[in-house]
Amino acid sequence: HEVAWIKLLRHTLDQAGLDRVGIVAADETMKGGWKIVDEMEQDAELRAAVARVGVHYRKSNSPAKAQAIGCPLWSSEDGPWRGDWPGTSNLVRIINRNYVTGKYTKTEIWSPVTAYYDSLPLPGSGVMRANEPWSGFYEVQPAVWAVAHTTQFAKPGWRYLDSACVMIQGGSVVALQSPKGRDYSLVIETMDALSPQTVEFQIAGLPDKKLHVWRTSEKVQFEQVADLRPLAGHFSMALDPTCIYSLTTTSGQRKGEANPPASRLLALPYQDDFSSYKNGATPRCFSDQSGAFEVSRRADGRGKVLRQVSPGSGIEWSGHKNPEPETVMGDLLWKDYSVAADVCIGTNSYVALLGRISHVPQNDHMPSCYRFKVAADGHWELRAISNLPGDKPKSFHTTGEDGPPLAQGQVNLAAGQWHHLKLGMNGDQITVRIDRSTLATLRDPTHSHGQAGLGCGWGGDQFASFSIRANGDLTSE
Repeated sequence: HEVAWIKLLRHTLDQAGLDRVGIVAADETMKGGWKIVDEMEQDAELRAAVARVGVHYRKSNSPAKAQAIGCPLWSSEDGPWRGDWPGTSNLVRIINRNYVTGKYTKTEIWSPVTAYYDSLPLPGSGVMRANEPWSGFYEVQPAVWAVAHTTQFAKPGWRYLDSACVMIQGGSVVALQSPKGRDYSLVIETMDALSPQTVEFQIAGLPDKKLHVWRTSEKVQFEQVADLRPLAGHFSMALDPTCIYSLTTTSGQRKGEANPPASRLLALPYQDDFSSYKNGATPRCFSDQSGAFEVSRRADGRGKVLRQVSPGSGIEWSGHKNPEPETVMGDLLWKDYSVAADVCIGTNSYVALLGRISHVPQNDHMPSCYRFKVAADGHWELRAISNLPGDKPKSFHTTGEDGPPLAQGQVNLAAGQWHHLKLGMNGDQITVRIDRSTLATLRDPTHSHGQAGLGCGWGGDQFASFSIRANGDLTSE
């Protein structure tokens, strides 16, 4: 982060009348330490500019200097990166203990929903899954209820009660009170407990009301159990190990019923001429990994195209260098199919059809797939790229690492003209075509299944009449 930029942003917001908009800084990871806090201690203008100190993945810890800086601490990215029961256990620890031991008043989960393909980095990070846009299938995973044990029992504006936010045997307790003090809730987790325990509670200065109790275990999530009635502000509660409990004076909590459509394979044939989208839209099922593929009107007036509109890679995050433009789509279980498109290659650029994509690595590394690339100068090549976890990665920006292509050659092309490309995969037989000419047919066993995709350079390349047909069919254009 840059201190001068944070101050400039604060000044610019104030000048625009956006003085109520707060700045969270600086989203530092463990590697970054607490540099922003050190700087705020020495710089009154910076301290006034920062509304919240945000950090990532701190294992529920924060130093005394951060807790004393005078503004709320946020865990501005956190989570277990999974939604199953082990993820549930980790998540409820994080949510509770972030305040008990770290005094974080907000925890932002990455990611709330796995709404991206499993071929992409960190598959399944969400507390629920919804990544089949063609079927509508979704899965409410157990981690959803770890979140619900807090979010259904306290709202923004409620405050933690420090005297009741404590560690217990193998777990933790947090207590929160409503703004006007009329209600309160407790969230208890025993995720590290090895045996049952009984905990005594003494209430002072809180409403004398009946407590509704909700419980989650590995077998049953978010179940309402018998109410508790404090007597003279006192009650005891038996707690089982590896469970979550919420006690509240409020009502209205419920466990929603989930009845999603069935999961299914994305049916073939699949085709899209992009005519149904507004200009600037991203087509359904496509997921850009670099660049920006947007629907736009074709220059010759013959319908619409998918065009890569970014002129360059932009400012890169050090943890994720940008690959050259690519967008992926479809079902990981597809096996034998052909992917085809009409293409218009920009000056000094190229286009590529991708097939059987099984893995898209983080950083500027090529997807694991078959890649049929055609450049504006007419050079073409077919590669089988293996970038699976554990492989030595092949970068877009290096040469020679992935060995020779399966096939290559030269055709007569001109920038600005339209051509039809096709990549067919049927068993281990791979075929590539330009217009109505077969360039190569060969056998290669590297990839057996996966998604389709498009790739290109930074030359404003265009795609039209995108289609995928079953069985690697090459007879119909």
